[in-house]
Amino acid sequence: MKVILKKDVNLNGWIIPKGTKGISITSHRSDMVIFKYKNELGDTLQSLVFNHEIMEEDYLALEYAKHQMKSHPEDRMSYVEFLSEMGIQIEEEEH
Repeated sequence: MKVILKKDVNLNGWIIPKGTKGISITSHRSDMVIFKYKNELGDTLQSLVFNHEIMEEDYLALEYAKHQMKSHPEDRMSYVEFLSEMGIQIEEEEH
């Protein structure tokens, strides 16, 4: 499942920044998942993270769509602005 980190995660001194996108895989612990992501060098890494540290991207997209439908046209915002309002900063992907 595609997910995004809701907060910075410290892994033995290495920080995975809030907003990092990846996928989650069920782990042996009910309160954690395996989070697979690419670092800034393009290497695929994985780590255990707590369930409360991630949010499904589909959920965020649905909440954004709801916000856009209910908002006055002058109050509508881009998806990146919406995430920022929720406290999630992401780097825009380069193509």
